Amino acid sequence: MKKKIKSFPLIHPTTIGIVGTSYNDSFNFTTIGDIAVAGLNPPLVMVSLNINHLATEYILASNRLSLNMPTKDMLSFVDYCGIHSGRDVDKSSIEPFEVMSGLPILKRAPIALIIQVVHTYQHKQRFICICEVEETHIDEELLENGKLNLSNLEMVLYGLDNHYYTSGEIIGEGYKVGKE
Repeated sequence: MKKKIKSFPLIHPTTIGIVGTSYNDSFNFTTIGDIAVAGLNPPLVMVSLNINHLATEYILASNRLSLNMPTKDMLSFVDYCGIHSGRDVDKSSIEPFEVMSGLPILKRAPIALIIQVVHTYQHKQRFICICEVEETHIDEELLENGKLNLSNLEMVLYGLDNHYYTSGEIIGEGYKVGKE
């Protein structure tokens, strides 16, 4: 039997991303768990931030951001970026990054997307962006015979029980399991 609780977006777990922004030669990173694939053709992602984030200010100024997908070995940095505001600390001085297409890309993140904001919407304190992926950068280790192999990728996931989780185990192949 199910029990009704307070309204809660209990989609468990959510993928954690680190948004990289740039404005006037200043770089910033912020951790977010409110991201989703919004389409494959064209390649779209949805990013939702608090309207008061420094990253939101930078995005409003440029309409661009990077979305870095961290792994579990980056957990301390992930949590740090979620705790501390870019208005108070320079998070770009903590983790090595490089600039690609004018945006900061974390060197240790195995996946980084350069994305262009195509539509924004504000609902209460949330700033929601629909973005088109302009560039996808991945570590070569994620390619096997020219194809993506994500089986060893231990992405950081966040549960709404306030715990971090990781991914990596293959439990089936899409468009095949249902035919068995």
